[in-house]
Amino acid sequence: MPATMSILDISMMTGFSPDVNSLNRLMDGVDKYISRYELDKGVVDKSNLLIYLNGVSRTEDTCIKITLFQHFKVGLIQPGSVTLYDYYNPKSRCTKFYHVNEDSKLLGKICKGEECRCAEGNCVRQQKGTEEITALYRYEQACAVGVDYVYKATPEEVKSQDNYNTYVMKILEIFKAGTDIVEPEDKRDFISHVKCKDLLDLKTGKNYLMWGVSTDLWQTKSGYSYIVGNETWVEWWPTDIECQDRKNQKQCDDYFELSETLSDFGCSS
Repeated sequence: MPATMSILDISMMTGFSPDVNSLNRLMDGVDKYISRYELDKGVVDKSNLLIYLNGVSRTEDTCIKITLFQHFKVGLIQPGSVTLYDYYNPKSRCTKFYHVNEDSKLLGKICKGEECRCAEGNCVRQQKGTEEITALYRYEQACAVGVDYVYKATPEEVKSQDNYNTYVMKILEIFKAGTDIVEPEDKRDFISHVKCKDLLDLKTGKNYLMWGVSTDLWQTKSGYSYIVGNETWVEWWPTDIECQDRKNQKQCDDYFELSETLSDFGCSS
Protein backbone atom coordinates (compact mmCIF):
# COMPACT_ATOMS: atom_id res chain seq x y z
CA MET A 1 0.00 0.00 0.00
CA PRO A 2 1.20 3.55 -0.65
CA ALA A 3 2.33 5.62 2.30
CA THR A 4 -0.21 8.26 3.33
CA MET A 5 0.86 11.92 3.36
CA SER A 6 4.52 11.64 2.46
CA ILE A 7 6.85 14.62 2.66
CA LEU A 8 9.80 15.53 0.44
CA ASP A 9 12.24 17.74 2.34
CA ILE A 10 14.52 19.26 -0.30
CA SER A 11 17.59 21.23 0.72
CA MET A 12 18.64 23.59 -2.06
CA MET A 13 22.15 23.74 -3.49
CA THR A 14 24.01 26.88 -2.48
CA GLY A 15 22.68 29.91 -4.36
CA PHE A 16 19.66 28.09 -5.83
CA SER A 17 15.92 28.43 -5.24
CA PRO A 18 12.93 26.59 -6.73
CA ASP A 19 10.75 28.01 -9.49
CA VAL A 20 7.47 28.83 -7.73
CA ASN A 21 5.50 28.81 -10.99
CA SER A 22 6.47 25.20 -11.70
CA LEU A 23 5.49 24.23 -8.15
CA ASN A 24 2.10 25.89 -8.55
CA ARG A 25 1.49 23.98 -11.77
CA LEU A 26 2.26 20.70 -9.97
CA MET A 27 -0.16 21.64 -7.21
CA ASP A 28 -3.01 23.12 -9.28
CA GLY A 29 -2.84 20.96 -12.41
CA VAL A 30 -5.36 18.31 -13.34
CA ASP A 31 -3.13 15.50 -12.09
CA LYS A 32 -2.34 17.34 -8.81
CA TYR A 33 1.10 15.76 -8.46
CA ILE A 34 1.61 17.47 -5.10
CA SER A 35 -0.83 18.42 -2.35
CA ARG A 36 0.95 21.61 -1.26
CA TYR A 37 4.42 23.01 -0.64
CA GLU A 38 6.23 25.26 1.81
CA LEU A 39 9.38 27.25 1.13
CA ASP A 40 11.61 28.18 4.04
CA LYS A 41 13.30 31.47 3.13
CA GLY A 42 14.86 31.95 6.53
CA VAL A 43 18.37 31.06 5.35
CA VAL A 44 19.75 33.23 2.58
CA ASP A 45 22.10 30.80 0.84
CA LYS A 46 20.59 27.41 1.77
CA SER A 47 16.78 27.35 1.62
CA ASN A 48 14.56 24.31 2.14
CA LEU A 49 11.52 23.21 0.20
CA LEU A 50 8.85 20.98 1.75
CA ILE A 51 6.55 19.15 -0.67
CA TYR A 52 3.50 17.31 0.65
CA LEU A 53 2.42 14.25 -1.33
CA ASN A 54 -0.84 12.38 -0.91
CA GLY A 55 1.05 9.13 -1.15
CA VAL A 56 4.13 7.41 -2.56
CA SER A 57 3.92 3.94 -4.08
CA ARG A 58 6.19 1.26 -2.66
CA THR A 59 6.27 -0.63 -5.97
CA GLU A 60 6.20 2.06 -8.68
CA ASP A 61 8.46 5.02 -9.36
CA THR A 62 7.13 8.48 -8.64
CA CYS A 63 8.65 11.27 -10.75
CA ILE A 64 8.29 14.95 -9.88
CA LYS A 65 10.13 17.53 -11.97
CA ILE A 66 11.21 20.67 -10.14
CA THR A 67 12.99 23.60 -11.79
CA LEU A 68 15.72 25.41 -9.85
CA PHE A 69 17.09 28.88 -10.57
CA GLN A 70 20.51 30.17 -9.58
CA HIS A 71 19.70 33.48 -7.92
CA PHE A 72 23.26 34.36 -6.93
CA LYS A 73 26.71 33.09 -7.89
CA VAL A 74 29.08 31.41 -5.47
CA GLY A 75 32.61 30.10 -5.88
CA LEU A 76 31.67 26.66 -4.57
CA ILE A 77 28.26 25.11 -5.20
CA GLN A 78 27.48 22.88 -2.24
CA PRO A 79 25.30 19.84 -2.98
CA GLY A 80 21.71 19.65 -1.82
CA SER A 81 19.74 16.77 -0.34
CA VAL A 82 16.32 15.17 -0.77
CA THR A 83 14.72 13.39 2.20
CA LEU A 84 11.50 11.41 1.89
CA TYR A 85 9.54 10.42 4.99
CA ASP A 86 6.03 9.54 6.15
CA TYR A 87 4.20 12.38 7.85
CA TYR A 88 2.93 10.00 10.56
CA ASN A 89 6.22 8.13 10.93
CA PRO A 90 9.03 10.68 10.41
CA LYS A 91 11.73 8.31 11.72
CA SER A 92 11.27 6.13 8.65
CA ARG A 93 13.10 8.14 6.03
CA CYS A 94 15.48 7.98 3.10
CA THR A 95 17.97 10.70 2.11
CA LYS A 96 19.81 11.17 -1.18
CA PHE A 97 22.20 13.95 -2.21
CA TYR A 98 22.18 15.71 -5.56
CA HIS A 99 24.46 18.12 -7.40
CA VAL A 100 24.87 19.70 -10.81
CA ASN A 101 26.37 17.46 -13.50
CA GLU A 102 30.15 17.06 -13.40
CA ASP A 103 30.48 18.62 -16.87
CA SER A 104 28.24 21.58 -16.01
CA LYS A 105 29.65 25.03 -16.72
CA LEU A 106 28.51 26.00 -13.23
CA LEU A 107 31.40 23.95 -11.84
CA GLY A 108 33.87 25.55 -14.23
CA LYS A 109 33.76 29.04 -12.73
CA ILE A 110 36.64 30.50 -10.76
CA CYS A 111 35.80 33.65 -8.83
CA LYS A 112 37.94 36.25 -7.06
CA GLY A 113 35.63 38.66 -5.30
CA GLU A 114 33.00 39.74 -7.82
CA GLU A 115 35.13 38.83 -10.84
CA CYS A 116 34.67 35.37 -12.37
CA ARG A 117 36.29 33.44 -15.20
CA CYS A 118 35.32 30.17 -16.81
CA ALA A 119 37.83 27.37 -16.42
CA GLU A 120 36.31 24.88 -18.83
CA GLY A 121 37.97 21.95 -20.50
CA ASN A 122 39.82 18.91 -19.28
CA CYS A 123 42.34 18.99 -16.47
CA VAL A 124 45.99 19.53 -17.32
CA ARG A 125 48.13 16.48 -16.70
CA GLN A 126 51.73 17.26 -15.81
CA GLN A 127 53.98 16.23 -18.69
CA LYS A 128 56.34 13.36 -17.99
CA GLY A 129 59.69 13.40 -19.79
CA THR A 130 59.74 10.68 -22.45
CA GLU A 131 61.88 9.87 -25.49
CA GLU A 132 59.15 11.31 -27.73
CA ILE A 133 59.34 14.74 -26.07
CA THR A 134 62.51 16.29 -27.45
CA ALA A 135 64.02 19.76 -27.19
CA LEU A 136 62.79 20.48 -30.73
CA TYR A 137 59.27 19.36 -29.87
CA ARG A 138 59.20 21.59 -26.80
CA TYR A 139 60.53 24.50 -28.85
CA GLU A 140 57.83 24.06 -31.50
CA GLN A 141 55.09 23.82 -28.87
CA ALA A 142 56.40 26.79 -26.88
CA CYS A 143 56.54 28.87 -30.06
CA ALA A 144 53.11 27.81 -31.34
CA VAL A 145 50.56 30.46 -32.26
CA GLY A 146 48.82 31.83 -29.18
CA VAL A 147 51.45 30.83 -26.61
CA ASP A 148 52.06 33.96 -24.56
CA TYR A 149 54.78 33.11 -22.04
CA VAL A 150 57.42 30.49 -21.25
CA TYR A 151 58.74 30.38 -17.68
CA LYS A 152 60.78 28.30 -15.31
CA ALA A 153 58.92 28.60 -12.02
CA THR A 154 58.53 27.05 -8.59
CA PRO A 155 55.44 26.91 -6.36
CA GLU A 156 56.09 28.55 -2.99
CA GLU A 157 52.58 28.22 -1.58
CA VAL A 158 49.30 26.50 -2.39
CA LYS A 159 46.06 28.14 -1.26
CA SER A 160 42.76 26.30 -1.46
CA GLN A 161 39.55 28.27 -1.79
CA ASP A 162 36.09 27.11 -2.81
CA ASN A 163 36.43 25.04 -6.00
CA TYR A 164 39.96 26.03 -6.99
CA ASN A 165 43.59 26.00 -5.87
CA THR A 166 45.91 28.98 -6.20
CA TYR A 167 49.58 28.16 -6.69
CA VAL A 168 51.79 31.10 -5.76
CA MET A 169 54.63 30.64 -8.25
CA LYS A 170 58.02 32.34 -8.09
CA ILE A 171 59.23 33.05 -11.61
CA LEU A 172 62.85 31.84 -11.82
CA GLU A 173 63.64 32.40 -15.49
CA ILE A 174 61.78 34.01 -18.40
CA PHE A 175 62.42 32.39 -21.77
CA LYS A 176 59.55 34.07 -23.59
CA ALA A 177 58.06 37.31 -22.26
CA GLY A 178 54.38 37.84 -22.83
CA THR A 179 51.53 40.19 -22.00
CA ASP A 180 52.35 40.32 -18.30
CA ILE A 181 55.43 42.37 -17.41
CA VAL A 182 57.33 40.07 -15.09
CA GLU A 183 60.89 39.87 -13.77
CA PRO A 184 62.83 36.97 -12.22
CA GLU A 185 61.89 36.46 -8.54
CA ASP A 186 58.43 37.98 -9.13
CA LYS A 187 55.47 35.95 -7.90
CA ARG A 188 52.30 35.21 -9.81
CA ASP A 189 49.12 33.28 -9.00
CA PHE A 190 48.43 30.22 -11.13
CA ILE A 191 44.85 29.04 -10.64
CA SER A 192 43.53 25.54 -11.26
CA HIS A 193 40.26 23.75 -10.53
CA VAL A 194 40.45 21.71 -7.33
CA LYS A 195 39.46 18.52 -9.19
CA CYS A 196 42.69 18.83 -11.23
CA LYS A 197 45.06 18.82 -8.26
CA ASP A 198 46.26 15.21 -8.58
CA LEU A 199 46.81 15.36 -12.34
CA LEU A 200 48.60 18.71 -12.14
CA ASP A 201 50.74 17.40 -9.27
CA LEU A 202 52.60 20.64 -8.50
CA LYS A 203 54.82 20.35 -5.43
CA THR A 204 56.46 23.11 -3.43
CA GLY A 205 60.24 23.03 -3.66
CA LYS A 206 60.19 21.61 -7.20
CA ASN A 207 60.90 23.57 -10.38
CA TYR A 208 58.74 23.44 -13.49
CA LEU A 209 58.82 24.42 -17.13
CA MET A 210 55.54 26.21 -17.83
CA TRP A 211 53.92 27.95 -20.74
CA GLY A 212 50.41 28.98 -21.61
CA VAL A 213 48.21 30.91 -24.01
CA SER A 214 47.17 34.55 -23.83
CA THR A 215 43.49 33.70 -23.36
CA ASP A 216 44.35 32.08 -20.01
CA LEU A 217 45.74 35.32 -18.59
CA TRP A 218 43.28 36.95 -16.21
CA GLN A 219 43.71 40.67 -15.61
CA THR A 220 42.20 41.81 -12.32
CA LYS A 221 42.53 45.01 -10.31
CA SER A 222 45.59 43.60 -8.57
CA GLY A 223 47.37 42.51 -11.77
CA TYR A 224 47.57 39.35 -13.84
CA SER A 225 46.69 35.85 -12.69
CA TYR A 226 47.22 32.75 -14.80
CA ILE A 227 44.49 30.16 -15.39
CA VAL A 228 45.94 26.67 -15.72
CA GLY A 229 43.84 25.59 -18.69
CA ASN A 230 43.94 22.66 -21.07
CA GLU A 231 46.52 24.48 -23.22
CA THR A 232 48.96 25.01 -20.35
CA TRP A 233 52.21 23.04 -20.43
CA VAL A 234 53.60 21.89 -17.05
CA GLU A 235 56.73 19.73 -16.79
CA TRP A 236 59.11 19.02 -13.92
CA TRP A 237 62.54 20.67 -14.21
CA PRO A 238 65.26 18.77 -12.29
CA THR A 239 67.70 20.69 -10.10
CA ASP A 240 71.45 20.69 -10.83
CA ILE A 241 71.92 17.85 -8.36
CA GLU A 242 69.01 15.88 -9.84
CA CYS A 243 70.50 16.41 -13.31
CA GLN A 244 73.53 14.38 -12.22
CA ASP A 245 71.26 11.35 -12.03
CA ARG A 246 71.65 9.36 -15.22
CA LYS A 247 67.92 8.95 -15.76
CA ASN A 248 67.45 12.74 -15.83
CA GLN A 249 70.39 13.64 -18.06
CA LYS A 250 68.52 13.67 -21.39
CA GLN A 251 65.75 15.82 -19.98
CA CYS A 252 68.28 18.24 -18.47
CA ASP A 253 70.23 18.43 -21.74
CA ASP A 254 66.99 19.14 -23.60
CA TYR A 255 66.09 21.91 -21.17
CA PHE A 256 69.51 23.50 -21.58
CA GLU A 257 69.13 23.42 -25.37
CA LEU A 258 65.60 24.81 -25.19
CA SER A 259 66.51 27.63 -22.81
CA GLU A 260 69.58 28.60 -24.86
CA THR A 261 67.62 28.63 -28.12
CA LEU A 262 64.74 30.68 -26.73
CA SER A 263 67.01 33.10 -24.88
CA ASP A 264 69.38 33.66 -27.82
CA PHE A 265 67.06 33.48 -30.82
CA GLY A 266 63.49 33.58 -29.52
CA CYS A 267 60.76 32.05 -31.66
CA SER A 268 61.30 31.99 -35.41
CA SER A 269 57.59 32.36 -36.13
